[in-house]
Formats: sequence, C-alpha cells, structure tokens
Amino acid sequence: MTGKRPSRRRFLFSLSMFSLGLTTACTSGVVSNASTHTSEKKVIRIAIGTQDQTINTATGGPIIREEKLLEKHLPKTGKYQNVEYKIEWSSHTSGPPINNKMLANQLDIGMMGDFPLTINMNTFKDKGAGINSIYIATLSYGATGAGNAVMVPKDSPIKTIADLRGKQVSVPFGSAAHGMLLKSIKE
Repeated sequence: MTGKRPSRRRFLFSLSMFSLGLTTACTSGVVSNASTHTSEKKVIRIAIGTQDQTINTATGGPIIREEKLLEKHLPKTGKYQNVEYKIEWSSHTSGPPINNKMLANQLDIGMMGDFPLTINMNTFKDKGAGINSIYIATLSYGATGAGNAVMVPKDSPIKTIADLRGKQVSVPFGSAAHGMLLKSIKE
C-alpha cells in the first residue's frame, strides 16, 4: 500500500459505483404506480435513511444526495424509459431508527455503522417476513469500530475502559457506538 490518499475523482467514482449498486440492489422493493398505458410515467419511490450529523457515516449520504449521483446513474432507457424516480432522503441520529424504518418498509436504503447493520441483518432474518437486507459497501467505517470513542470529562478519574466498571455509560442502544463499547469492555 502506498499510503497515498485517493484522488477526489477516484473517490467520486467509487461513490458513484456505490450509488449505482444501491439502486440496483433496491429496485425490487420500491413502490411503483404502474400504468397499463406506456405513455404514462411510473413512479418509483426510493427512500434513503442517512446519518448526516454522525461523522463515521456522514460522507456517504450527503455526497450522493448533493452530487445527485442517483439521478445521474439511475437507468432511464429500456423498461425505465417511462419511469419517474421519487427520491426521499431522511437523516437520523444513529442506525437503530434507520433499522426500524427499514423493517416497517418506510426506507429502501439505510446507511449505518457495523453494529446496527449486524442487528439489521439478524432482525430481518428473524422477523422480516420476507424482507431481506443486502450489504453493499463500507464507505468510511472500520471493522474495529473506528470513528467511535469513549469520552469522559477532562478532570475525570476514568483513564481506561477498565475504570468504567460499575459506572453508568450512555450510548444509543444498537448503534455503532454501543457495539464498540461492548467490544471494548469484553477485551
């Protein structure tokens, strides 16, 4: 590995391919208003849940949305010639609300960290009644919980994870931060 950062062009290309993969994977679960007349447009809704204010997953959704990558790469010819795409974006504080909306068929695509993704896959398998999730790509996340940290006040006597024994710790339940904390305590 050279240690060089990828160029902006390479990054945007990768993000474009990611967005194309998302649309390919999710078109089977979208809502459409089919018409028997070929001249009338079908509407395909694609609802996407992001975490714009969460640093470890923030880059994916806003870049795809602001650069209009879905609009640029969604198919527009052949059987999609008379399709109008209705793309709905919503931002959430962590992965669990995205999982809940996906389970309720209110979101087609969810961008989240590793721990909520694991919960998503297992929950859908157990309770999804035919709902399936497909893992497509990791945007800016590490398999070890990178991007999450345990924070304490500057003058706190807590200096290590072991010092948390018997203390109250607050994290969003089922979030990547929750997964990182559980893993850290276990080690």
